Amino acid sequence: MRKMTCLWVAALGFCTMAFGSDPLDISGYVLTQANSAQTFTLPAGTMIPPSGYVIVARDTGKAAFQSAWGVTLGSDVVFVNSSNKIPQINGAETYTLSDASSVVVDGTTPSSLDPVSSSVQRTALGGAASEAGNWTKVAMASATPGTGAAGDGTAGVRISEYADATAFANEFVELFYDVSVVPPSNMPPVMASIGNKSVVEGNTLSFTVTATDAVDGDEIALIATDLPPGATFVGATNAGTASSTFTWENAGPLGDYSATFQATDKDGTDTETISINVNDGTGPVAIAFQGFEGTAADTWGIADIDPALVLSTTGSGDTPANQRVRTDANSWQPGEGEYTTETFELAEVDVSAYSEVVVTLHVSATTTEIGDGYGMYPKESLSLYLALDGG
Repeated sequence: MRKMTCLWVAALGFCTMAFGSDPLDISGYVLTQANSAQTFTLPAGTMIPPSGYVIVARDTGKAAFQSAWGVTLGSDVVFVNSSNKIPQINGAETYTLSDASSVVVDGTTPSSLDPVSSSVQRTALGGAASEAGNWTKVAMASATPGTGAAGDGTAGVRISEYADATAFANEFVELFYDVSVVPPSNMPPVMASIGNKSVVEGNTLSFTVTATDAVDGDEIALIATDLPPGATFVGATNAGTASSTFTWENAGPLGDYSATFQATDKDGTDTETISINVNDGTGPVAIAFQGFEGTAADTWGIADIDPALVLSTTGSGDTPANQRVRTDANSWQPGEGEYTTETFELAEVDVSAYSEVVVTLHVSATTTEIGDGYGMYPKESLSLYLALDGG
């Protein structure tokens, strides 16, 4: 069990755990297009990250948009499909951004810059949107969705680009949040995840616990409590990084034990309580569980994801017992007739204390939207190959 706390500063009325600039909620903001009059209201939950983007596409999904423009949108880009609302580029369009209270945030963009077969890109985020000198017009093929905007951290949310496309569905308007990203400060130390342990009775269990304060470099006091009888943990006090070794020689008797490790500096505490199983080595013991999401200890790596086959989903219902092939907020989902090969690598697990080890893999291909064109087609197959490194 992992718990992090921060220190409450009563005199000032705030907690000293700071995370820098937060994403801005632009739910309800309205993009208005003139000439061919259109409006689009950004949906609830639309959050634009600091120094990040919102892409409003005319009528396409994220994967198809990326494929059409030959880009992979970064983690600082939020993608919104307007469902054929905006933009609709036919000639001399201009754009205005208003907040949920109908107050103009940015715009109107210059009418002298016709976006037909072009990309119109902001060169001065702090300058008036209506001034053509604050923009540049380039060929449509030179559009830069999700990249290229630059400011001084003071402009706020701005219209940063709008572009025509060969296929009208891929037309887009880009917003950029020009705000200074405040480095976090007054942060508690963070312990590297320890995880539960097991040991054969009579053997020695040893592992290192490390805590760091990479932000402040404050002095860290690293201690342990509720150790099993006979186990030792000297602890450490050091600035920036502190580490110490847990050692339990001749572990026993048989049973389940726990130990709590705590790292504290002037800003707060990070605590982890682990369980330790002492067994006779004759029965099966769960050494490690690793999956794609569900706990902070998940340690799969992934390579070779084809961005054209990745769909954006939330995955809020996934659990360690029901893993999905996923990177961040994206689940892997090839379409009909498509195929791809993905490589997954488990984190290293020390099994030197065991004479026999069983690796169990749970793999399934499922869908939560049966009948809507999702999941595996009857003629498709899923193959799995296992390679062990080190014997």
